[in-house]
Amino acid sequence: MKLHSSLTKNGIGSLLKLLSSPQTAWQHFQRRIATVDALPQLTLLGAVIGIASGLLIVVFRLAIELPLDLILQGHSDHFEGLSTWARFGLPILGALVLGLWMAKRSSTARAVGISHVLDRLNNHQGNLPESNAWYQAGGAIIACISGQSTGREGPAVHLGAAIASSLGQRLALPKNRMRTLVGCGVAGAISASFNIPLAGVIFALEVVLKEYTVAGFIPILMSATLAALLTSHVFGAEPAFNIPATDHVVFGDMLYVAFVSVCVGALAAGFNKLSIQFAQLSPADPKIALLILGVATGTLGCLLPEIMGIGYDSIHQMVSTPWSIGFLLLFLTAKLVVTAMACGFGLPGGIIGPILILGTASGVIFGSLAQSVLPESAASLGFYALMGMGAMMAGVLQAPLAALVALLEMTQNPSLLMPAMLAVVISSMMASEAFNRRSIFVELLAERGISLEQHPTLHLLRNTAVTSLMKQNYIQVPSKLHLSEITPLLDKDPKWLLLCTQYPHYVLIPAIDLARIINDEQLLNDYIDHESQTLDLTQIPAQRLSAQSLSHRAHLEDALQLMTEQQIDAVTIEANWTHLQEPIGVLLLDQINHYYQFSPRTQHAAVD
Repeated sequence: MKLHSSLTKNGIGSLLKLLSSPQTAWQHFQRRIATVDALPQLTLLGAVIGIASGLLIVVFRLAIELPLDLILQGHSDHFEGLSTWARFGLPILGALVLGLWMAKRSSTARAVGISHVLDRLNNHQGNLPESNAWYQAGGAIIACISGQSTGREGPAVHLGAAIASSLGQRLALPKNRMRTLVGCGVAGAISASFNIPLAGVIFALEVVLKEYTVAGFIPILMSATLAALLTSHVFGAEPAFNIPATDHVVFGDMLYVAFVSVCVGALAAGFNKLSIQFAQLSPADPKIALLILGVATGTLGCLLPEIMGIGYDSIHQMVSTPWSIGFLLLFLTAKLVVTAMACGFGLPGGIIGPILILGTASGVIFGSLAQSVLPESAASLGFYALMGMGAMMAGVLQAPLAALVALLEMTQNPSLLMPAMLAVVISSMMASEAFNRRSIFVELLAERGISLEQHPTLHLLRNTAVTSLMKQNYIQVPSKLHLSEITPLLDKDPKWLLLCTQYPHYVLIPAIDLARIINDEQLLNDYIDHESQTLDLTQIPAQRLSAQSLSHRAHLEDALQLMTEQQIDAVTIEANWTHLQEPIGVLLLDQINHYYQFSPRTQHAAVD
């Protein structure tokens, strides 16, 4: 009881001390978050990002829906109500505005969407430029309002990731935590867009981060949950799609689902290939590229207005008031072409919504065929629509688990589990193995010459903060020490003596070398200044490691790169919270080498 009382007292005392000094609390938070057991701190940040991303998506969605309600007289996705000339002119007008806006920006500044998030996460330590995010938001709003075949989810992911990255940069958090923060933003955005929090988590882990860890999962789950709660309060708790599905699935349905999934997987591969071909054919001048896109969308919109806009109303129409198979095939072809063109030509919109519509149309086509052949035993159109939706998402994005969880959350029907699992697996493998296609986001980056390939060792170094490995077994001293100062200094038992030669350059000297001189009267007599009774540490015989300062935000790759470029043996870690040019720790090259050589993660990678 006494021990427990003492621990409780000390814990409360420490907490009160932190709360009484905000600066001390913030220093403790920044030191702690770089460590491997920083789960509470990361979860807190996940909560903040979830709320922020949820609010941002609410504003973004209203910025699209309110103007569309005005233009379409209360029906935010019903472009069929516009006149023929309006359907032709609106996409062209939007394309002209976007083209003129894009022409003023460099190709780097025009990079947007999930592909951009993947690039910045893997090749730029998760730092997303705010200007690109604002361009993404404005461009997506114009694209959606003008009836382009695009979606709002891809832009939402970019915005969620950007606000998380901006928070991390403004708080000067360690770079190794930026991946988790960006994952929180992505999950919050997907969750807020579709009201499917668990699918948002899986999407962030499977598509963006491409890794599953407890330290990453819990903060991301927190973010997705709060974002969904916030947006459901504003827009309602109903899922994005309310499609009735079959309650009971028989063996014959499973066989047909397998066949449908093979076909949809091939269609997904065709969509990816067509998008890349349009990217290769895209004119260098964005004004011309988007004008061509606007004319194509406007022309097809005159004939098939259902292809215009986000198109979620078409999903309900296809299931509730079935279209003929011929019209469905025409719609599917036109929607696929204009969506692939928008994707390849760099329209600042998204493709997740359109590919869900393409999948729905595919599923309804096969469902209509089944009902015409076996009207009494075939499953409902809603069932096949959902299977097509999941299969298309899995094939195009190469995200079978995210597609599966999204279907289950949107329908809340556990009987769909087995057929949905079959659909996403077959479609994903059909696209990747039979047609050698990768995720559309990876393929678009590869077309621009950007690779996401990363060696396991490099991944490990980037995910480890310098503060988590640094040592504090040193004492910073001046270059000259009085003889009376040396013994008390050595009594503190430091391993290293740190000398600042000329900021930001330092020298590390083993304390044992100084102790050897103090204990050797002949050596001491040779190197001591008898007049001042001082010892010049820059002149004594000792091992010397050159070092240079590095920010506490850096990860091990940054440290290793600096040591290689400057040909130094160590780095001194400095933190912005000290407001002084004084180190808070030191990190040696030998420590980094030992870390990645003997880390279990790199050993497993070597075995694989």
